[in-house]
Amino acid sequence: MKDVYEAPIDIIMQFQSFADYWDPFLLAQGPAGAYAGSIQPQHLQALRDEVKRRLLITHEEVLFELPARAWAVRGTVPSQGR
Repeated sequence: MKDVYEAPIDIIMQFQSFADYWDPFLLAQGPAGAYAGSIQPQHLQALRDEVKRRLLITHEEVLFELPARAWAVRGTVPSQGR
């Protein structure tokens, strides 16, 4: 690869409620969802409570925002001489 460039893509994600944020984890999507789907219900409730605490969510039905970042990468693959 040559002429490789990378750049962050920063966004603000808006959630209508804590359930809007939390419920996708219950669908077992991605590594975090797979973990949530693998633990006992009482541990899942403890995890939910801890996430809520760390996000400083005091009311379930309040809109909140979280920053998110993805990385974009662009480059050129040299010709193989074919």
